[in-house]
Parts: sequence; structure tokens; C-alpha cells
Amino acid sequence: MKNGQGRDSHRPLGKADLHIHSLASDGLNSPRQILDYVEEQTDLDVIAVTDHDHVEGALEARELWEKGHYSFEVVVGEEITTLSGHLVALDIKKCVRMFQSLEKTIDDIHKQGGLAIVPHPLAWFSSGLRRWRIETIMQQPVAQRFDGIETFNPSFAGRQTYLEAMALAESLGLARCGGSDSHSLETIAQRAPCFLAAPGVNCTKPCWIARRKLRVSSGSCPHTLLLQCRRQCAA
Repeated sequence: MKNGQGRDSHRPLGKADLHIHSLASDGLNSPRQILDYVEEQTDLDVIAVTDHDHVEGALEARELWEKGHYSFEVVVGEEITTLSGHLVALDIKKCVRMFQSLEKTIDDIHKQGGLAIVPHPLAWFSSGLRRWRIETIMQQPVAQRFDGIETFNPSFAGRQTYLEAMALAESLGLARCGGSDSHSLETIAQRAPCFLAAPGVNCTKPCWIARRKLRVSSGSCPHTLLLQCRRQCAA
């Protein structure tokens, strides 16, 4: 496929949208439509399909990606409904059961080798986790904590709590990440965060998040985030 935006494999920063919905839940587009749009109309390097309480769409996207010739990485994800609110799982292999405690949900994600990310935090009207619940989890042993928090989500829910989410991430030392929370093609890649990608390095796994606090870019866009690689990289 022809890349409409022209990805530069030697640039020091990559771009990721880690919160996209498909027809498998409440999105408007099929996994193939999402992949083709990302390839033709964006310069994203990594995307995650994160449907509500399902991974069928994400698994289909990953299968299409493996069979195709796309110039970006596809991560299997899920936005899980817990008893405390929504939680995003990234880099998982199978569906995580809904309506469990937050602690059990995080444990199930980590058992798959996945990452537990807090989406649209503090936004009560979109099932965002409350501050006290986030703080309680972060008092647990490291292996039982969140791996990151969505500090910018361009949806209405995310915009309302952006400043509070940034302050909370800073106070708790949580890795900051983000995603469009897109339900339609035209909103994919809105305010897509960046991650560090050293020129000339081929990563065996996507380099899009770390298990430690990350710094905000000093560039012109205040919502651009630098996400350091938590994966093993090989030259």
C-alpha cells in the first residue's frame, strides 16, 4: 500500500494512537478500514485497537496486519469494564473478562504480559476511574499497579480532565500515554503522542511505553509525549 503521509524510519520520534474503537464494539469502521486509513492518511507508527470488552476486532486487525504490507505496528488491546470503571489493556492475547474488581483485572492483564492503562481518568460521565481508586492501586506492590495513564484524550471526556490527569500522573510517577479514543476514521491520530525511537534501531517489540514516569516534550505541541521503550531492542 502507498503511504499517504510518508513515514520517516530515521526520525528520532515515532507516533502512536493507543485507543481506537472498531465495529466490534461501538466504533463505526471495520478493522480493515481502520488499517487502510492509518496507512494512507496518517503518519502513525503504532496503533492499538481497544474495543469495549471484546478483542475480536483487535485480533482481526492484527491478522490483517500480519498478512498485509502495512508500515506501522498493530497492538491488540481492549477497553475493559471493571467494577470501578474502564481500564485499557494493551499487548494482550485474549479477552479479559468484564465486571471484575480492578485488582483482578490488572492481574489478568499482567498475566498475559500486557499493560494496564487508565483511560480518560477522573471523567465520571464516561466511566473514568476516580482519583481515590487510582491512588489506592498505586499503593500496591509494583507488579500490581497500573503501567500508565492516559493524560490526553481528545474526546469530550478527556479534554475536561486533562490538567487534573497530568497533575495526577506527575504525583504518582505514572507513565503518560494517550490516544484518540476514536470511534470514526477522521478522528484517528488526533493528538497522537510520540515515543522515543532511536535512528537505525530495529525493535523486536513496539517501543511505545515505559513502566516509569515520562517527560513531556518541550516542543510546540503541549500534548506531545515522549514514551520511552520498555521493550528489548536490537541493532
